[in-house]
Order: sequence, then structure tokens, then C-alpha cells
Amino acid sequence: MRTHVLKYAAAIFAGFIVTGIADINATAQRKPKASPTPQAPAQIRDRSVMDTKPIECSSPTGLTSAEMGQILADHNSARGQLGLPPLKWDCGLARYAMEWASKGNWHHRDESNYGENIFVSSESNISVIAAVSHWMSEKANYNATTNTCAPDRICTHYTQINWRKTLKVGCAMNREVSGKWAAVVVCNYDPPGNTGGKPF
Repeated sequence: MRTHVLKYAAAIFAGFIVTGIADINATAQRKPKASPTPQAPAQIRDRSVMDTKPIECSSPTGLTSAEMGQILADHNSARGQLGLPPLKWDCGLARYAMEWASKGNWHHRDESNYGENIFVSSESNISVIAAVSHWMSEKANYNATTNTCAPDRICTHYTQINWRKTLKVGCAMNREVSGKWAAVVVCNYDPPGNTGGKPF
């Protein structure tokens, strides 16, 4: 059974609110801290060098094949900046992510064998580009030398994306959430990150 600590980050993007939620699968428990003041989203996309091939999955993910290709390319663009091997898209993980996203959940599963990043928006037409960009904005909070996060800041989305031992990712999106949020993106990772030690 994994220990789960939930952390939250909120940011204002062009007049609407988006929030990222990170799952920490830590070997040592840490008390959650207050939501941080967000940093501006990191620029992670270089269209001239990225592979944005469409992806096909037999099960619905709430994403078009182009959007699945885009979110994978954004992950791998971020990892490439650190010399990390690219992730492969896994339709099983995408299906697993869709099971959770379809319920409109913006919090994490109580138990899972996978890493998980969640992004929510108050705008149903938010682009999937915003999810990885928002998670990557946490780079400014992370000190790779000491493997620490700045006080009262969030780093765990960033470290999950760039977890060296993670090999696969699958994501899904629900644009018909009712209640506080209108859209949710869920990405699951295998093997999970944030399990102890340095990410890269």
C-alpha cells in the first residue's frame, strides 16, 4: 500500500483558474503545506524538433489522436531537456486515467500502482497543452542539487514528468465535469515517480 500525500497548486491563466494536483508516493511522510503562489508556465515546446505523431487507442480517452500525440510530445520535450529517455504512450494507462477522469475527480485515487498527475480548469475548452506546461512551471521551485522544493511550493508534478525510471504514460481528459471545475486531465505513469531519491 502506498503512502499518499496530496498537494495542490493554482494559477491564473488568461482570466480563468487552472489547478494542478500532484501525488507524492514518498517513502517518508511529509505534512502538506499551503497552496503556493504559482509561477508562470514553463515554455517546453519546440515544434521544430518534436514528434507529434497522432496516437490511436481503442478505448475512449476524451482526447483526439492528435491531442494524445501532443501531450506525449510535451512530456518528452521536457524530459529531453534533461537528457532523459522519452516516455512511450500506453493505451492501458490512458484507459485507467479515463476511468478516473470520467468521474470528474480532481483528487487522487486512494490507492494505485501508478504515478498520477491531475490538472483541472474552470474552462471546458482548455487545451491539453496547458496541462504539461502548468506542471512544468514547478521547475522554478525545484533544486536539483539538494533534491528539495522551495518552502510552501509544489514540485511533484515536475518530478513525476522527469522521473528517470518512469517508462510509460497514458492520459485522458473529461471536458464535461459538473461542479467547481469544467475540465480535468489525468495522466498516469509507470513505473511511478516520487517514490524516494532523486528524480533524475
